[in-house]
This record gives sequence, C-alpha cells and structure tokens, in this order.
Amino acid sequence: MRKLSTGFTTEAAKTITSPGLLVEIDFPSPFRVSSRGDVTWDGKVFIEYGLRTEGLVSDGAQATLAGTLVFDDPTLALATLVLQQGVADRAVRVWPFYGETPGLFDPLYLFEGVGDDAEIDPTTGRVSITIMQGGGSTLFAPRSYITRESGFNWIAPRGTLVSWNGEVFQLEPERG
Repeated sequence: MRKLSTGFTTEAAKTITSPGLLVEIDFPSPFRVSSRGDVTWDGKVFIEYGLRTEGLVSDGAQATLAGTLVFDDPTLALATLVLQQGVADRAVRVWPFYGETPGLFDPLYLFEGVGDDAEIDPTTGRVSITIMQGGGSTLFAPRSYITRESGFNWIAPRGTLVSWNGEVFQLEPERG
C-alpha cells in the first residue's frame, strides 16, 4: 500500500467546485455575466448572474458543439431583452475559469457560436437559451425569409430549368 503525501491529502480534502463561467451575448449593448460574482477580465466587466450550462460538452462523437445556457432571471430583465431583441444568430461566447476570479491563466474559450432559440419561464424566472456553433447544424429559429421586403422581388417560376455544375435542375412546386 502506498502512502499519500501531505500535499496531496490536503488538496484532495478541499471542496470540489465546478469552474466559474463568463458569458457574453452580443446584443446591441453586450450582455456580459459571470457565475462567480462581478469580474473584470480582458478590459470587460462581467456582472454576477445565476447561470449554468446544460449539454455543452465536446465528446468527439460529433463535429459540432451545442448546448443550453440557463439563467436565473428573477427580475425578468434578460427575458425582456430576449423578447425585444431576439437571440437567433447573436454571437455567444463562453469561457470557464477556476477560482473566485480569472487567475494567473486567462480563461480559454469553451464555446464560440450563436444563439438559436430561447425559452422563458416567467413563473420560475428562468431563461434558457439554446446555443450552437455557427453553421454547424440546422438551427431552429428562421434566419431569413424570402419576401419582397428582404430584397427578393423575383423568383423563377415553376418549371424553370437551372444549370449548375454541369447538371440541369427543374424547379418544382413545394411538396406538402
């Protein structure tokens, strides 16, 4: 049987905590929050906010990284921002850090991508924002619509032949 060193025993007896999180969402005024008190890092101020991640892991089984950010929002301030500004295609960045504040080593990106969809539960004051790597997968919320207002004033009629990459395709009506 091997005897453990005093240093190892001391470290092993400490309380295990998950890393702190810094989250930034690019609303018109960036939303920057920390899971461990107010933090100033990289010249930016992150305010304390109850938050956690769900499913934001990279296990090598898939090429994309996706998950959910869950915020405790008792004042519904974030919910209001989400309803007014939307989260689809908003840049989202997540950094983990260890200790009470970012220490000797700067946090490294855990996630950089976009917001996709949000769920708001006003009874619990909880906002859940689904996030995923930009362009990594099919996203839930519509990104654009084909309308006159978005610049599409002419669409080829059914039956039109389109040549592309040495092949010819015929436009057909949408199937329901």
